[in-house]
Amino acid sequence: MKRRFKVLCLRLRRRIRRIKIPLLWKVSFFHSLFLLLMGYFWLGSSFTFEDEALLIKWTTLVKHELMGIGPRPSPDKVLFVNTALSKVPIYTSADALSLKPAMELITDRQKLAQFMDLLIPFQENIELIVTDVVFDMPASGDSILKDKLSSLDDKVLTVSYMAENESIVTPLFQVPYALSTYRSSAEMYFKYPVAYKGEKTVPTVMYEKSTGSEIVKKGPFFWNQGNLILKAPITNFRLTLNDFRLGNALNETNYSVHHLETLVNMGQFMERKDLEKMFSGKMILIGDFSTDIHETVTGPMPGVLVLYNAYLTLLYGDNILNFGWILLMIAGFTWITHRILTGKGLYLLEGVKRKFRSGWIHFMIDSVDELLYLAILTLLSYFLFNIHISILILFIYLKIGELVFDLKKTIKKANI
Repeated sequence: MKRRFKVLCLRLRRRIRRIKIPLLWKVSFFHSLFLLLMGYFWLGSSFTFEDEALLIKWTTLVKHELMGIGPRPSPDKVLFVNTALSKVPIYTSADALSLKPAMELITDRQKLAQFMDLLIPFQENIELIVTDVVFDMPASGDSILKDKLSSLDDKVLTVSYMAENESIVTPLFQVPYALSTYRSSAEMYFKYPVAYKGEKTVPTVMYEKSTGSEIVKKGPFFWNQGNLILKAPITNFRLTLNDFRLGNALNETNYSVHHLETLVNMGQFMERKDLEKMFSGKMILIGDFSTDIHETVTGPMPGVLVLYNAYLTLLYGDNILNFGWILLMIAGFTWITHRILTGKGLYLLEGVKRKFRSGWIHFMIDSVDELLYLAILTLLSYFLFNIHISILILFIYLKIGELVFDLKKTIKKANI
């Protein structure tokens, strides 16, 4: 039996060797590998062209409406706390000529400390406490808040941010923190980087703390549990404001937002078992749902909800470049490259081209063919693997390459 199997394998190998692959297909294949590498690094950047932004926006909305939003955590696993009604004024020593106001509203540190005090008895059963509140200026209640945060130790994650001079502004007191920053494009949020300027961002640290997995950088690539991942994946919004119902009822099972002051006031009179039920087994996210608003493809969204959706993108592997996606990209890029090298296009477009003699008009008509196939490729990539590919930069590169290729053919014919 083993001998027969070996003979069959040998015959199959010989037949495969006899298959002659045309040179253009070989060139197209190796060029697809270059396009794949180029696409990976462009996807890892924070930039998105306005034309791509429009495609991303509508494909995201269509997928949400037609196919749902995919798996997401149970409402019983997360608690959102709104700090919008718990603000106090703080007077700054800003220069008189500065555009920065002399008074700012910040989250009440004493109220926040009281809330942390409610959490301390149950910290062992709390998954994580993410405080999307910047502690970059001294305020009343700092000392007591510092003590409460220290008691919670690594269960807490606060935020730092990147100043205009590219320096990181860290919390005034010692507390675990991560970088909360992204680069917007087309005046809209699309991507949250895994790391920025060498510093891991809040969603990355949230993912690492909740799963125990570490995202590592090896050379120019990022890896997670042996899987190649995108540095700056486009966020897949699994939760939007439409999934919430504002209210004070603590026993609701839908996604809810509770006000910080309400929780503090009610918590003083609640029994321990009720407090334990409210906090245990949950990730608690604290932020401003009224003024810290970011524009996204699904509409305006609070910053803390942006962070949570970016975390869910990592949690559900929407940034993993698996084998199926790589095969799809290689097949698509090989096909597109081969069409460019052979000069073949859609049958209808070929008929239109025959009506014009101008080479530039032919060049523009061919662009429709390539842009169409790139668009189909990114749609397949997103609907099958939740990964958008940036087609505009690839399209520009392909057109430049096609122009150079056509010029070389023209010069060669002229010399003959």
